[in-house]
Amino acid sequence: MSIFRLAKAAALAALLSVGALPALADPITITVEDAFGDAVTTTFDVQVVGVFAERSELLVKTPNRDQYALYLPEVINDPELTVKNRVLEVSYVLGVVTDIEVFPGGDPGFTVADNVTWADQGNLPDDFIKRLVTATAKIERVDMANGTVTFIAPDGETRTAKVQDPKILKELKVRPGDLADITFYEAINLDAKA
Repeated sequence: MSIFRLAKAAALAALLSVGALPALADPITITVEDAFGDAVTTTFDVQVVGVFAERSELLVKTPNRDQYALYLPEVINDPELTVKNRVLEVSYVLGVVTDIEVFPGGDPGFTVADNVTWADQGNLPDDFIKRLVTATAKIERVDMANGTVTFIAPDGETRTAKVQDPKILKELKVRPGDLADITFYEAINLDAKA
């Protein structure tokens, strides 16, 4: 599997536009089961290239030398994880897609909602960071029969996720190759390698 394929322009835009979403009117409370279902954990290694504490970002490099920013305010002050050139094992779980909107133009972005409360820990280990994100991504495929969408995320990874509400796919006005703002749940964990 090729990890983190993404056009350099999109990667740079993602690096420059990471942040937290403004609070929504209503808080969201969700269970891990509803957000992640039977999703599987993917693991891969990255190397810390830089730390941008003021933006809560780790700049990391993959084995194929692609670089991208991880917005992780939860770990930005952890001395075990933020040492330059440290190799980290990333564990990643992609949850369900809750919304897909046609990209309105402007700069592609990656934002994290600050209004989500987790009703339980579910089957994820305690050290996983669970969050709801909205990312500008390139649509690769929409599979109406299976209720999934495949997209290239800002970190360059091609991901296929279940769409929570089939009505979203039926009303979707995008084609493969189009940019869209996709809202989805994800869980991530970082471990320093010796």
